[in-house]
Amino acid sequence: MASSCNSGSASRDSWIRYANMNCHCHCASDIKISMSQQNPNRLFYSCKQNKCKWVGWCEPIAEDVDGKNRVGTIDPYADARMGILEDEFSKQQKLVEGLTETIQEDVATVKYEFDNAISAMKKDVD
Repeated sequence: MASSCNSGSASRDSWIRYANMNCHCHCASDIKISMSQQNPNRLFYSCKQNKCKWVGWCEPIAEDVDGKNRVGTIDPYADARMGILEDEFSKQQKLVEGLTETIQEDVATVKYEFDNAISAMKKDVD
């Protein structure tokens, strides 16, 4: 769900929407107003529990082509986690490919030995 700040009009269409954010410790963040001289009245995110001291500037959510606002939680670590997951997936995929190849070789060996044993038994019977 997006937080919103009324931009002066009572109409919901004129509200500025901001995404919910998670901080470095994965807590929900608060939206606060900067009182500094460098950034007066600028909105910023901060850690709700004040554990990690994380802050980030609020940027309004852009509208999609169809005019609907994109709403959702933005995770600043999503790209890094996705990269880690992709690397792990690649490693697992290579492991599966290696195991599949080993199993196929073992099956071929067993089939060869089985065929030889059958041939030897047939010779003994004849």
